[in-house]
Amino acid sequence: MAARIVSQSRWPYLSSQLFSLKLVEVPHSEIQTMAVDKGWRMYYSPQFVMEQPVEVLATALLHEALHCVMRHNERYEAFGSARGYHTLWNFCGDAAINEILDGQDMPWGEFSPVRYEGFPVPEVVSGLITETAYGLSVEWAKAHQDESDGLESDCGSSSGGEARDYELEPNDESAPAIQSDQQNTIRDQVASDVLDYAKNRGSLPGGLTRWAESYLNPQVDWRKQLAVRMRQIIANVSGRRNHSYVRPSRRQDAMRDHDDTIILPGLRASEPPRVAVIVDTSGSVSSQELNQALTEIKGISKAVGMREAIAVIACDAKAYPARYVRSSSSITDLKLEGGGGTDLREGITASLELPKKPALVILISDGESPYPVTSPDPTVQFIMVLTGRGSVPSIPAWITQIRIER
Repeated sequence: MAARIVSQSRWPYLSSQLFSLKLVEVPHSEIQTMAVDKGWRMYYSPQFVMEQPVEVLATALLHEALHCVMRHNERYEAFGSARGYHTLWNFCGDAAINEILDGQDMPWGEFSPVRYEGFPVPEVVSGLITETAYGLSVEWAKAHQDESDGLESDCGSSSGGEARDYELEPNDESAPAIQSDQQNTIRDQVASDVLDYAKNRGSLPGGLTRWAESYLNPQVDWRKQLAVRMRQIIANVSGRRNHSYVRPSRRQDAMRDHDDTIILPGLRASEPPRVAVIVDTSGSVSSQELNQALTEIKGISKAVGMREAIAVIACDAKAYPARYVRSSSSITDLKLEGGGGTDLREGITASLELPKKPALVILISDGESPYPVTSPDPTVQFIMVLTGRGSVPSIPAWITQIRIER
């Protein structure tokens, strides 16, 4: 396919990926464009190929190759029980890929590719990772079923989901699937070639450079760290029980034979744990980082069964009135005051004075602030989601630190 030569000339560092794709011709009635399966077989309609300019086919080929490079199938499988909206996942992956291609002025011909601008889910914007965009999209789809059912996008099982009807069996003799260990070897080569090219020859698409750096030098996923810590704290608080005379003990009858003047208290479950978020609005936290962190916190809270709204307190040199987030979709509309200096002590104090005291307080900041020497309330857990890159020695030990990896 001539498009493969053109694609290689545009992005030579993707050569290993491009030439690993095995071409499989499929009748136009089964597939109208191109798609790739999880075994890296590329299916194409000969009619489509003959009708499109080579330059446009090269763009489509790079698009499909990036689904493979970015592990969209594996990442979709990681959702487990949250799968079920594959078309929306495909849309989210397409938007991320096409932003990279548009940044390089790749020609699309007569096509109108999926972009963040005009994305069917209003809350999905540039800068969100695909997983976060998908979470917002699923929530939107549940409230807009008719609109979501009408969406169509399919890049094959390389973009996630089960094998399509037109896809070959993994062990097909004419075009056997590339095994996962071979795919990893190719990704290793692509990532190395990307960084070598960036180092020796100049500019590259930012999305590809970030992918290569994170692939070859993986960091601990801050989202997983945050999820683990939140679940631990919430489970601990949810499991607490208090003795109360409001409700008699089930063992009270046993006291009649001994001394019926003694009243035994019953056990009463504690109130559902609550979460408060203090946002540093002094200017050190970008709107992208804020939306990303708040979306993760809301998603984790919902996953562990919390139904309470999250109190969000803006704080620069002073704390502002709390605002409440009740759904992920409301996060992008959140308006937070601020812009002055930074004193997170004010926000901490305000969080502990809320009408319903939180069990967990999460601070989103670069960490540059004065702090109390000791915890102002040992019954409350504190987590700092750090947005800066450097270490912050002033953060006390009673605050758990988790750093956002950009």
